[in-house]
Amino acid sequence: MEAYGAAVTHTTAATHCKFTRTDALQPGIIAAPQLTLSLPKMHDNWAELVTVIIPYQGTDTPQVTAEASSTAADNIGRLALRWDDGTVDRVEWYYRQGLMLGNKVAGYHTDASLVHRCFAPDGTLRQGAALDGTYITPYTNDALAEPAFFRFA
Repeated sequence: MEAYGAAVTHTTAATHCKFTRTDALQPGIIAAPQLTLSLPKMHDNWAELVTVIIPYQGTDTPQVTAEASSTAADNIGRLALRWDDGTVDRVEWYYRQGLMLGNKVAGYHTDASLVHRCFAPDGTLRQGAALDGTYITPYTNDALAEPAFFRFA
């Protein structure tokens, strides 16, 4: 059995990258390339990654503009999706569940960890949803017995 290999290492002050490809470990079998990427120890206390998936049908891609922000002072992440028809989806989330308890953010009080609100072009609330919460005032009148996902309008 013959083994062939090549390794390329690229190093900068910020990253270390190693690419290894080994071919012909067994006759007729080609091994998949392996890529290793390592970073130096992270100095920030936290980081956020937000992924938005927008399903649609047909060939016309929806036109949307995304604006994201977060402030270290309140640990609240915010994302606004502005659609070409004037509709705006606003999503707010919190570093840990329950951080929002007692805080008034964007005109509401809640104990939920994630809130999604959809506004019409004229600014009126069309619908909304909350995750891991029991209430969101002024949109709900009564609190749930246990934290859950719920919708409101």
